[in-house]
Amino acid sequence: MASPTTVFVVIIVFLTILSAAKATGTVKIGLMLPLYGEGGPYQPIGRTVPGAFDLAVQHVNEKNVINGYTLEWSWKNTNCSTDNALIDIMEFWEDGYFGIVGPGCSCVHEGRVASSVYMPMIAYMCNDDGVYDKEVFEFPTFFRATPHGSTVASPIVTLYQEMGWKVTSIIASDDQIYQSTYYTVKTLFDSNSINIMNYRSFNSSFKPDNGDVSPFLDIITETAVTTRIYLFLGRQPHLQQFAIDMENEGLLKGDYLIIGVSIDFQLRNSQDYTDTGVNSEITRQAFKSVLIVELQQPAMNNTELESYIAVIRNRSAETFGIDNTLT
Repeated sequence: MASPTTVFVVIIVFLTILSAAKATGTVKIGLMLPLYGEGGPYQPIGRTVPGAFDLAVQHVNEKNVINGYTLEWSWKNTNCSTDNALIDIMEFWEDGYFGIVGPGCSCVHEGRVASSVYMPMIAYMCNDDGVYDKEVFEFPTFFRATPHGSTVASPIVTLYQEMGWKVTSIIASDDQIYQSTYYTVKTLFDSNSINIMNYRSFNSSFKPDNGDVSPFLDIITETAVTTRIYLFLGRQPHLQQFAIDMENEGLLKGDYLIIGVSIDFQLRNSQDYTDTGVNSEITRQAFKSVLIVELQQPAMNNTELESYIAVIRNRSAETFGIDNTLT
């Protein structure tokens, strides 16, 4: 998740880099945000970060976190476009900025370009595979503050080991992040003697709410006889449809279990797995047989977290003109 807390960590990392560089005076940092793009206005990532960044810089400057530094910053809207982001990076570099926080959508090409001009870049959300393997020294100045989504593989394996489950079937979206997660899970399953009885992938462009024919009916028919535990690697609407199809086939009577994963780093707790409008009742029934493996919650109680989020929303509206009713 690209949480406000994450942005504070990003700022501290930048200050550590600056300290190592023994620089003093005013330092300029660029912020890159995807406020528009394929997901519509105010991309989820772009609208959760701005106020937190602004607040973090204010705290750093007011409390003189590292003696000798005053942070100045400006921001650019990438529109969630790699082309725009690459142009923005070079403009920041030409204007003498020390480093960049972002870009917020893709990061492989952006990380390589930033590294080519020795400009530190810290991503507050990045799931691209190309920067996952740090043994590939193509990104010497690139860092990310959130883990790759495939790191959810380890707790999945731990769950199977604790429960003594040795056989499973895997259904995975063909989306990059879920394929990466699948291969990581497969490697760990193989090394821990957990047998994958069936593996099927499905097209991530499938949209249940558009009336598309579900790809899961054939998958269920082909695999149900040899499966009792399904590991489903895909987005919320696809998991919902898979569970609904299993329920409609009369299979979720206690003999089957579906394990889903939440690797959404954009908006934590944004996924209501049981609310599908007209299908909500059948989904709630189906999800009695679904177990979700998700990320650990922030180390703040609900009151503190809600208060903090309210501050961030207000700052996003005041500083960036973002409609905080959308966050």
